[in-house]
Amino acid sequence: MNPGTTSGIALVKAFLTTGGDTAVTSCQVSPGSANSLTASLVPSSLSAQGSGGQDWSQIQAHVFDANGNAVPDGVWVRFILINGPVGANINSNGALDSAQTASGLAVATLNAGTGLGTVQVNVCIRVEGEETCVPVTGSIVAGPPAEIDMGLDEVGEDAGGGAWDVEISALVKDALQNVVLDGTVVFFEVAPPELAQVLSTAVVVGNVNQDGDTHPGVAYSTLRYNSLATNSTVQITASTANGINRPLNLYCRFKNRPSCLTACRVHGTSMLKATFATLNSRLSFAMVTKC
Repeated sequence: MNPGTTSGIALVKAFLTTGGDTAVTSCQVSPGSANSLTASLVPSSLSAQGSGGQDWSQIQAHVFDANGNAVPDGVWVRFILINGPVGANINSNGALDSAQTASGLAVATLNAGTGLGTVQVNVCIRVEGEETCVPVTGSIVAGPPAEIDMGLDEVGEDAGGGAWDVEISALVKDALQNVVLDGTVVFFEVAPPELAQVLSTAVVVGNVNQDGDTHPGVAYSTLRYNSLATNSTVQITASTANGINRPLNLYCRFKNRPSCLTACRVHGTSMLKATFATLNSRLSFAMVTKC
């Protein structure tokens, strides 16, 4: 009997061509020794430790013989951290660890530290006495939103028809003060709506501001109010979709002389209260803070 190229259980049946007795037996066709492997990082992106997101990933190595069969149990696979940000490690054992295959699969855990950046792990087996490795790459990124700093441009733009536009912004950070990923959605609201409106109520971190620039962790929108709303007070709220906790308020009042805005760091929600006034299209304000 020739075993072929596929491992598994074979049944062999013997019988007389003239009829009569038959016999059946089975045999195990075993895979050969390790010849090749594939590896992956699942998921390929993990959050920094302590940032509030998943801070580990599985490194999965599938090992095959020369015919593509999963190798027998017990084949050793080495996992080597080639580069990564501060604190990254394999199986909490530093930059190197090993595991054995079970049904052709060997698994290790990549743990994040507090640093952000790309990570590369080499996954290695021995083939005919020589080490063969394949790389897997991923990234350690900021965690989910935990804090928002609100900003308000003090220069208003004439929007025509007695209306004024003011740029508003939200700097979004995770629990470690890392700025969050581009694409994180920020929701702006203003109350009461009859006095002012936010032109884009749902924007993303990394969008373009009025000057055509982008800034890490920042989402921009525009607040428009009519001149009839001058000296009225509105509340601007920025929030994210992952839940609100411990909001802090920032109260600002526009005056007819310049002053500067100091934003308060908040958890989940940030609020601005402002009284509008204009002087040659420049918005100026004195802050009354209650943080």
